Amino acid sequence: MLNEVKLRNTQLEEIDPSSIPDIEAYQREKFKNPRGRFTSKIMELKSNEYNKAYKLKGGEDLIQITSLLNKGIIENWDKSVGGYIETFVPKGDDSYTEYINLKESKAVIFFTKNYKSGNANYILYQNTRQNVTFFITYISNSPDSVKINNMHNIIKEMRFE
Repeated sequence: MLNEVKLRNTQLEEIDPSSIPDIEAYQREKFKNPRGRFTSKIMELKSNEYNKAYKLKGGEDLIQITSLLNKGIIENWDKSVGGYIETFVPKGDDSYTEYINLKESKAVIFFTKNYKSGNANYILYQNTRQNVTFFITYISNSPDSVKINNMHNIIKEMRFE
């Protein structure tokens, strides 16, 4: 669980979710020229034993990190990742998927390009040394190339104490 590990990431600044009680209103205020549909009011930022809310340091982008405890994705990463991608990103030319393998972790970045289905983007992250798996929702109004770079940096800076 997220509360059982001490996550350090130079790219992220932990926030109190109550500081953003209405995620859609926050986006309307901070993302003046929206590139796509705002993330729905259905999503709310949470901080508890399974979730932590963050902002990208120096920016307005929001990040929700959620611990995944489902043994399927933990034990059978390769098969499970496809199901997550299919659930959150429609197949086609407008989808972006990138698999990343690092020394002690692996990740998949996936989203619909050019904000055709909204401004939510996703990362599945697994650290084999710490035995943690996270589903990361990244809400951004940046161009695709900028948010890809930001997501790479988030993944590279995942540290545990």
